Amino acid sequence: MATQTIQSTRGRTLDPSTLRGKTVVVFYEARDHVDDNLHLKESCGLLLERGTMGDRFDVLGVADVDGLSFVRPVVTAAIGVIAARYGAELWMDFDRALERGPWRLPGGGSTVAIVDARGEVVFCARGVLDAQALERFFDALGASLDHGVARQIARQRDEAAHV
Repeated sequence: MATQTIQSTRGRTLDPSTLRGKTVVVFYEARDHVDDNLHLKESCGLLLERGTMGDRFDVLGVADVDGLSFVRPVVTAAIGVIAARYGAELWMDFDRALERGPWRLPGGGSTVAIVDARGEVVFCARGVLDAQALERFFDALGASLDHGVARQIARQRDEAAHV
């Protein structure tokens, strides 16, 4: 069976199935889509930084780098520069692990997903999320965590959009 792990810019590996027990927002993006849903990424990052959810919440930024294993060191270094710029740990999927396995996320573009504490995908959308998709995102996040947290993220997103 093929590997089900992704690699981070800090050299760690992660099997997505080990994240059960927490709600995880996943941004799974190919190279040309890193700016998609930027305000949503920032809002989720703020929630994560504040630590109000403890171990119940995480955000994964995952680069879809399928087919680039032959230049893995170059890709890892380039994504490492981006990670350093944002002060974040980014993950790289060289082997389509997120397209298989427990989550089955669509690759080759920009995908936003929410995986609940049971390990089930409760929201999945491709591309830049419009107002209706954002509303569904916050509803799903609220159901996975609590509605107060979802409102807090929505408020942060709205504030960031007006800056």
